[in-house]
Amino acid sequence: MTADSTVVDTMTTNERENWNSKRAPWHFNLARHGDRPYIVRLSAEGYRAACIVIPCQNFNKLKDTWSMKEMPPVFLRRAPHERKLGEATVTATKVVFYQKGDTLVYNADALSLAEGSMLDALISQLPGVELKEGGGEIYVNGRYVEQLLLNGKDFFDSDRQLMLDNLPSFMVKGVKVYDKESDLDKYAGTKVKEKKLVMDVNLKKQYHIGTIVNVEAGGGTENRYMGRLFAMRFTPRSRLVAVGNINNLNDNRRPGQNTSWTPENMPTGTFTNKLGGIDYQFEDELSGFKWRTEFTGKHTSSYNYSEQSNEQFLSGRNTFGRSLSTGHSGSTQLYLSNRLDIHKEKIQWSGDLWGNFYRNDSRSGSASATFSGNPELYAGGHVPDSIQGPASGNLLRRLALNRILQTSKNNSDRVSGGADFSVFFHKLYINGTFDFNWSETKSFRHYRLDYPSSDKASDFQNRYQHTRPNYGLN
Repeated sequence: MTADSTVVDTMTTNERENWNSKRAPWHFNLARHGDRPYIVRLSAEGYRAACIVIPCQNFNKLKDTWSMKEMPPVFLRRAPHERKLGEATVTATKVVFYQKGDTLVYNADALSLAEGSMLDALISQLPGVELKEGGGEIYVNGRYVEQLLLNGKDFFDSDRQLMLDNLPSFMVKGVKVYDKESDLDKYAGTKVKEKKLVMDVNLKKQYHIGTIVNVEAGGGTENRYMGRLFAMRFTPRSRLVAVGNINNLNDNRRPGQNTSWTPENMPTGTFTNKLGGIDYQFEDELSGFKWRTEFTGKHTSSYNYSEQSNEQFLSGRNTFGRSLSTGHSGSTQLYLSNRLDIHKEKIQWSGDLWGNFYRNDSRSGSASATFSGNPELYAGGHVPDSIQGPASGNLLRRLALNRILQTSKNNSDRVSGGADFSVFFHKLYINGTFDFNWSETKSFRHYRLDYPSSDKASDFQNRYQHTRPNYGLN
C-alpha cells in the first residue's frame, strides 16, 4: 500500500514455498517507483495483522536494472481465541436507589408492585425503610421520618395515613429522603433549629397537572360494607384533595401488601369507621403568597356481645353459671388547620391557626347468675335473656343462688387549639405562640346484687363521677 493506504499489489504465500532459504517468502515489485515509501500489511488466519514500512528506494533511472531489498523476518502474534456462544437474553435492570449529595433517592419504577397498590405498599418495599402498620410511622435506616411531603409540600399533616392509603403508586416517580432545614434557618442563614428528616414523594410529570379520582365500593354477607373515595385536582400552583372512607370491616389488610393473617391483632366485635377530609393549597411563587387549609372528620364505633356458660363441679352438687355482656363505644374527632405564608425580599411572615375536638362515649352492660341446677332444663327460652329483667319469674326464684346486674356509661370531651406567628425582618426574628386545651370526664354506674332463692337483702349501688374540667393556657 502507498502511504495513504491505497492498495498497489497483493500476494498469497504458504510455508511450503522457499526462496533463498527463506520459508514462506513474499515479494513485491516496486516497478521503478522507489521514490516513495510503501506500507506492507501481513495477515494470516488465527494471527494478528502487522504492518512494516518500506522507506524510499533510490533507483538509477538511466539504467534498466533492478535491485532487491531483503526485509528481516516478521513474526505475527496469535489472535485471541474466539468461541461461538449460544443465544442469550439480555435484560436491562433499573437502579432501585442511589445517593445524590445528602439526598437518598428511590426509583419507584424499579419496584414490582401489585396492580392497584397504594403508596403504603410502595414505601414498605423501599430498601432500608420500615413502615409501621396503622399509625403511618416511617423509619429510614432506623431514623424516624418527621414529615411526609408530596412534591415538596405538606399533605394532610394531621393524618399521614390518608396519603399512604389513597395515593396510587403508579403516579409516583420517586421518593427522596433528606434532612430539611427550617424556614428560619433558610432566611437567617444560620443554624437556629435542628434539621428534621423528611420523605418527599415526587409525582410523575404527567401528573403535575390534572384530576384523579379513585373509588372503591363493596358489600358482603352479615351486613358488611365498605366505600372509599379519593379525588385530587392539582396544578403547579394549587391542589384540592377530598377523601372519604366508610366501612365496618375489622380486617385492614390490602391485596398484594400483607402476606400473613394475624387474627390476634384484629379488633373484636364489629368495628365501624367513617372518615372525610378536605385539603386545599395555593401558592404563587412570584408574589411569595402561600395558603393552606386542612379539615378532617373521623368517627369510629364498636359493638361487642358475648355469652358465657360454665359448670362448677362440687362434692355436694354442681353449680351452673350463665352470663352475657354488651359493649358500645364510639369516638368523634374534628381537626381544622390554616396556614398563611408571605415571603418577600425583605420580610418573611408565617402564621398558623388550628383547632381540634375529640369526644369519646362508651356504654356497657352485663348480667350473670349462678344456679343450683341446670337452667336449660327449666327454662323454655334463652337463659341469658331471662336473667336481665328485675322480675325474672320462677326460674330465678327456684334455682338462682345469686344474680348480678351492671350498667355503665362514660363520656369524655377534649378541645384544643392554638395560633402562632413568626416574622423575620433584617435578621430580626419575632415569634409568638398561643395554645389552649380543655377536657372533662363523666362516668355513671349501676350495680345490683340479688339472692332470688333466699330472703337475703339485695345490694344496690348507684355511682356517679364527674371529673372537674381541666384547663390549660399558654
